[in-house]
Amino acid sequence: MPPSLNLSSNAVSSSLSIVDGYLSNMSYSINVSWCRVSKTNETTAKVSVDKNNGFEHKAIITFKSDSETVKVNVTQKSAFDHRGMITPYKQITTSSCAATGAGMCV
Repeated sequence: MPPSLNLSSNAVSSSLSIVDGYLSNMSYSINVSWCRVSKTNETTAKVSVDKNNGFEHKAIITFKSDSETVKVNVTQKSAFDHRGMITPYKQITTSSCAATGAGMCV
């Protein structure tokens, strides 16, 4: 399983340690604009995310050296609390016109 970071919906930063390699010999790329990476020393990077005002965000940071590629999955929580938002829906009608659709009624 690839390494991962799970972050809150707030604008936060988290440290990421690269144990098997030195960051000075690695390049990195990221596939989104709301998440940024900066090197803090030879073995640690800082991952920063913007405040999330919407649904859950996902990103992949790819670190590459001459001999190794490491992908880190980043998940930022949704700003919404989804618990209780989806409820069962059942249409109750006594009109055959409403049951068949308004377009079929004259």
